[in-house]
Amino acid sequence: MNISTLICHRDMPTGLACLGAFVRCVAHAPLIVHDDGSLTDEDAERLAAVLPVAVVLRRRDADAHMRERLARHPACARARGTNVLMLKLFDVALMSSDADIRYCDTDVLFFRVPERLFQRTAELPPAVFMQDRSHAYALRPWHLLGARALRVPGRLNSGLFMFAREAFDRALTVIHGDVVLADALAADLFAAADESLIAYDSRVLDPKEINVAVAAGRVTRFGVNYTGYSGAYAGMFRLSAVAARLFAGTLDARMRRGYNEPRTYYFFAMRRLLAEPGIAVAGFDLAAYRWQEIDTREDIVAAQARFPDRGEAHGG
Repeated sequence: MNISTLICHRDMPTGLACLGAFVRCVAHAPLIVHDDGSLTDEDAERLAAVLPVAVVLRRRDADAHMRERLARHPACARARGTNVLMLKLFDVALMSSDADIRYCDTDVLFFRVPERLFQRTAELPPAVFMQDRSHAYALRPWHLLGARALRVPGRLNSGLFMFAREAFDRALTVIHGDVVLADALAADLFAAADESLIAYDSRVLDPKEINVAVAAGRVTRFGVNYTGYSGAYAGMFRLSAVAARLFAGTLDARMRRGYNEPRTYYFFAMRRLLAEPGIAVAGFDLAAYRWQEIDTREDIVAAQARFPDRGEAHGG
C-alpha cells in the first residue's frame, strides 16, 4: 500500500510537518510524492531523508510519461498543463499500480490516530473523501437542472481520498480465436494468482515463432527474431486493470497516429507493458497442458487427436 501526495517548493516546511504527523498517526506506508514542478534537488533529498518516501516523481519525468498516457485525450492533456491540481486527478491514478488509490494533501494535519482510515472494508463505498464545511463545485446552473442534471455529493473535499480501482477499471483476458484449450488449462489460467501474465509453451522452440522470454518467472521480452527466448507465445494473455488500460491506450494512440493498420500485430503494445516499471507480467508455461493453435487443416486433425473427447476442449 502506498499513499500519494502533491507538494511544491513553497510548502516544503508545512508539508514536512503535516506528512510527518500523517505518517505517525495514520500509516507507515511508503509515500509517492508528486512534484508540482517547483521542487529543487535539495527538496527531493530532504523529503527522502525525513519521510518514508518510495519515490519522488519529478515533474519533468511525469510530464514525459503523462504526455504518452494522455495522447488520445487532448482536452485532459491541456487541462493538466494549465492547472497544477490536475496532477491529483491524472498523475496520482495513472502513475500508480496499487489496487486502491490513496491520497493526502500536504496541508492536512492529524492530531490523533483515526480509526481505519485508508483501510478497505466491505461496507465502504468505492470512493471515500474527506468532508468539507461547505460545497465547492465548479458547475454552471444548468448542470444541476433538468433530466440530465448532475448528482454530486455534498461538502466533498479532495484533500484526502481513496478510490477502489476495481470499481472503475476492469481487467482483461484475451484468448485468440484460433486456440483450443483443455478444461484443466482454462481452469488454471483463470485461477492463476498473477494479475498480468502471458502464456507460452516451453516445448515449442522455433525461432520463426512469436516468442516469449522469461526470467525469474517474469516476462522480459516478447516478439520475433531474437535469441534467448523461453518458448512460443500461445495466443493467451491476461492483464490487470492498470495494464489493460495501458495496453488499450497504447494501441489506440498508435492507430490514431496512423503508424500502422488496425490489424497489425501488437508487439509494440506488449513491449510498452514490459517496459512499465509498475507492471509485472508473469510467464505462464503451457508445457504441462493440452492446447492447439488452429492455422491449417493439419492443425484441425491434430486437435481432434489431442482432444478425443470434444466436451473437454474450449475454443478461444
